[in-house]
Amino acid sequence: KQWYQRRVRGVLNYYTNYYYKSNLRMDFTSLVEICIKGLTGFDAETQAADLRLQELLDTNSNLGDAEETFIVEVFSGCVRYHSLLAVTVENFYLDEGKKMLRKDSVLYRIFAYLAMLRLNDLGYENFESFILKQDTLKMYSFLKYLFDLPKLQSWLK
Repeated sequence: KQWYQRRVRGVLNYYTNYYYKSNLRMDFTSLVEICIKGLTGFDAETQAADLRLQELLDTNSNLGDAEETFIVEVFSGCVRYHSLLAVTVENFYLDEGKKMLRKDSVLYRIFAYLAMLRLNDLGYENFESFILKQDTLKMYSFLKYLFDLPKLQSWLK
C-alpha cells in the first residue's frame, strides 16, 4: 500500500520532461539494471506481477519517488506489452542474431518499450541519456533495427 501511494505521487510528476533530470538520484544504468533484475525470469503465467514488483522495490529500499516511479512504470509496461516487445526482440534476433547475445533480450525489451511506447513521456534528452550509458554496439544495432521502417512494417503486419 505504501509503495502504491508513493507511485501515485510520482506518476503526477512523471509526465513532465524535466522531472527526471532534476529528481533522479540514481544513475540511468542502475535504474535499467534494477528493471532487468525484476524482469529476468519473471513469468506472468506463474507469478503475480504486483508481488514481483513489490519484492523488487523492497530489495531496493533506497529509491526515491522518481526512481520508484520509473521502475514501476517500466516493469508494468514491459509486463503489459510483453507480446509486442517479445515479437520485436525476437525479430531483432532473427535479423541480427549472429552478432548479439540472447542474454541481453530483457535489456532490448526495456529499450523497445521506452522507444516505442514511452518516448514522448520520457523525452528525447532523457532517452538519449539512457542510451549513452549502455554498450554502444548493442544500442546501435538494436536502435538501427527498431527505427528501420521497412523492417518494422514487414513483420508488424
